[in-house]
Amino acid sequence: MAIVIIIKIIMGVLGCPDFHLKNFEFEKNEFFLTNVCSDCLYHGVDWVYTFVDTIYSYDFKVWYFWFMNSIFDNSFDYFFSWYWFFSLSISSFQLFWAVLLDQYINLSIIKTPYTEDWFRSMLSSKESTLVLIHHPELNFIREFIFKEYYFNYFSNIVFSLYELATPETFYSPVILVPQLLLLVFLSVVFISFYFSYFSTPNKEESTVDADYLVASVTVESEKEISSFDDIILGFIVLIYIFGWYFYIHCWSMLSMMPELVLVFYLFPGLYYIIIGMPTFLIYDYGIYFLGYMGGKGNSSVMTVTLFFDYITVLIFYTRVLVQGIRLVMMLGTYAS
Repeated sequence: MAIVIIIKIIMGVLGCPDFHLKNFEFEKNEFFLTNVCSDCLYHGVDWVYTFVDTIYSYDFKVWYFWFMNSIFDNSFDYFFSWYWFFSLSISSFQLFWAVLLDQYINLSIIKTPYTEDWFRSMLSSKESTLVLIHHPELNFIREFIFKEYYFNYFSNIVFSLYELATPETFYSPVILVPQLLLLVFLSVVFISFYFSYFSTPNKEESTVDADYLVASVTVESEKEISSFDDIILGFIVLIYIFGWYFYIHCWSMLSMMPELVLVFYLFPGLYYIIIGMPTFLIYDYGIYFLGYMGGKGNSSVMTVTLFFDYITVLIFYTRVLVQGIRLVMMLGTYAS
C-alpha cells in the first residue's frame, strides 16, 4: 500500500500542472536564454544542492561556463536543459537529478568515443534495455516526456548516442597498402615484359624471350584470345577481384562502398563485346559476311566455304556458352 501511495505521489509531482516546457517558448523566446545564462553565471550550484555539499559541485561549475559559451557556437544542449527544468520543478528528486546530470556532464566533457560497431551491437543487444531495470524511475520520466511533447506536438523524443559515435571504415591505409603493393607488382611485370628490349643490347634475344613467354602463358588458352595483349587486362581484373576483394572484408567493404559493385559489370560487358562482334557483322553484312571476309574454308567453291564458315560460327557460340556455364558453376560453388 505504501508503494502505491509513493507511486501516486511521484506521478502527481511529474504531472504537476505548474510545470510547462513548450517547444515554441523554449526555442523562440530570447529572453528565456538570457535568464538561463544569468542563472548559470550568478547562482551557480545553489539550485542543485540546497542542503547537500558534495564533490559534484565542481562539475556543475565547470559545465556552466561551457554552457555559457555554447550560446555563441550553436551547441545548445537541449537534453541538459530538459533535466534542468525537471530538477527545478521536482524538488523531491533534486539530488537524483543532480547525480544524473553529473554523469551526463562528465560524458559531455570527456567525450568518450563510441565506435560505430559498438553502437550497433549495443542497439542489437539486451544491455540497451536493462537501464529501466536498474532505474525504474525512468519510466515516469519517459511517460511525462511523451505526455508533454508527443501528444502536443506529434513528435517522439529519442536520445541517441550518434553524437559520440566515431564511424569506422575498413577503407584505411592499412587496407590500401596491400592493394598498392599488388598494383606495383603488376606494373613491374608489365613494364619488364614490354620494355625489356631497352636494357638488352641484342634485340633478337629479347624477342625470343618474349615469344617464349607468350607461348608459355597462352599454351592453354583458346585460339580466339591467344594474344597476351588481350588477356593481360583480364588477368589483372581477375587477380584483383578474386585475389583481394573476396579475401578481406567482402561484405564490410561492399556495404560501405556499394559503388564497387560496378566492377562486376566488366564481365557482362566482356561477354557483350565477344558475342556482339560476330552478331553485329551478321546483322550488317547478311549471312554471306564470312564469305566476303575470306573465312576458314580453304576452297574455291563458295558453298563449301560458307559451310565451313558457319560451322566455325556455331563452334564459337558453343564455346561462349560453355564458358558461361563454367562461370555459373564457379559462382555457385563459391556461394555454397
